[in-house]
Amino acid sequence: MDKCIKLADTVVLVEHMSDSLYEKAKKYECSEEPAFCVDINSLDLEEERNYFVSRNGNESETVSHNLLEFSALLRAVAENLIDYDTVLFHGSAVCMDGQVYLFCADSGTGKSTHARMWRECFGDRVVMINDDKPLIRIDETGIVCYGSPWSGKHHLDTNTSAPVKAVCILGRDTVNHIEMIDKDMAMQYLLKYSYRSKDPLRIARSLAMLDQLAKKVPMYALGCNISHEAAITAYEGMQEDL
Repeated sequence: MDKCIKLADTVVLVEHMSDSLYEKAKKYECSEEPAFCVDINSLDLEEERNYFVSRNGNESETVSHNLLEFSALLRAVAENLIDYDTVLFHGSAVCMDGQVYLFCADSGTGKSTHARMWRECFGDRVVMINDDKPLIRIDETGIVCYGSPWSGKHHLDTNTSAPVKAVCILGRDTVNHIEMIDKDMAMQYLLKYSYRSKDPLRIARSLAMLDQLAKKVPMYALGCNISHEAAITAYEGMQEDL
């Protein structure tokens, strides 16, 4: 079946969407005219399988068809959304009091755990925009974070949006501390944790968007343990105005 989903205010037509894909993406379904369309085929799935194997070894050859399809759709959508001022990030996007705090780190560092500390510490003030792969739209109107169906193993995402208050690079430590980082260091992290196209024009467009993000949104480095104190340290440390 063909279905439209709306991601970062851009409508995408997914041709021949399987029942499995629809179940994952149905909260983003819409009936508006699409800006572009994608259709996942066998070549896309094989390319995705090869990518899994290259990252995780031969055991990834047994990755399920549904996971390959979902991942291939993510890649196709992320690639095309660059043309619509939108970059996909690997991170946890926490919305508190109407503003988004984006936490980025290597897999296994504890982004989801830290986001959970925010929910436990601040309660109903917190909404999870996305716990794994939020979308950031960067244009002349501002810098806004959106939910997406690709929300990690805990499936924590909300079909909503809010302006980005800060980006925070998370690392483990025994003592909680947070510091602002400069634009040059910020760009290194933004490049590391954002989707990277192989198309030269889209690479240039992505770099321009990330440059605007680094200029307009404060970036921080957080060393933290697993505690509510870590959430408080992070929140209070990101309240200073530039």
